[in-house]
Amino acid sequence: MKLLKQSYERDGGGSIVCECEVPDDVWMLYNLVLPGDKVKCPTTRKLQKESSSGTVSTDVKKIVLDILVKKTEYEGERDILRVSGQVAEESPYVKIGAYHTLEISLNTRLTLYKECWDRVFLDKLKEASDPHRTAEVQVV
Repeated sequence: MKLLKQSYERDGGGSIVCECEVPDDVWMLYNLVLPGDKVKCPTTRKLQKESSSGTVSTDVKKIVLDILVKKTEYEGERDILRVSGQVAEESPYVKIGAYHTLEISLNTRLTLYKECWDRVFLDKLKEASDPHRTAEVQVV
């Protein structure tokens, strides 16, 4: 896992910005994200527009949403983490409180906010971001 930024507060809360590089990183993230955390990352959202003539058109927009986590699911076959919850910050396209599911896969950059980063979470994060963990050794 590529750890791009860390910011911790004295009260134990804080955030990280990371990117999953290998399939194990998605699994590790599944173990880090808990209900009550906030996750911010790019996603797509179907938006419906009604014209003055009454016809409805659907448009798919790529947006960045901040979700208050209610549930997480890991799909091992496709190495995808689904994070479901309510939108925590309003965007021009989605109201606060609307439900959305983020799909996090390889090379997805995200921000994870936690109220409390305890020692277990910090150790898991350190292990996941260790560059020697994914290094390949070749003997000649």
